[in-house]
Amino acid sequence: MESQFYQHFKKVSKDYLILFRIENRAISGVPDVLATTKSGVFFTLEFKELSPKTNQVKLNKFQLVFHAKAINNPSFIIIRQNPLKKSEPKIYSIFHGSRAMYLATKKIDYSMADIVTNKLDYPSLILPLIELVHGSRITKLS
Repeated sequence: MESQFYQHFKKVSKDYLILFRIENRAISGVPDVLATTKSGVFFTLEFKELSPKTNQVKLNKFQLVFHAKAINNPSFIIIRQNPLKKSEPKIYSIFHGSRAMYLATKKIDYSMADIVTNKLDYPSLILPLIELVHGSRITKLS
């Protein structure tokens, strides 16, 4: 399911983002995708699917460690929640990677999300993500 989600995201964002699928089994915890905006800002994306029954994200300990270490970097977890009925829209949300531990231990609270929409398109999700990436740039190391 996450693979189909990624493929759909890739198709919709192809004119605005450059995506490199980097998920692999050799290095546990590395996010699914290394991405860059057209202006050259790199960031990572972890794709997750949610069942409305659990309403919780499954992140393994290696993913939690990655996001804890990359807390000041532009890393994001993009979630697609599938509805109970096909007639209902999907919910897409994006959380900064610094919220990984919260996502792994709590049920989704969309008020904590950086972006929430029911459309996977440029004005609803891709443009706000690009703005979020540019807004989270680190100008100096602490």
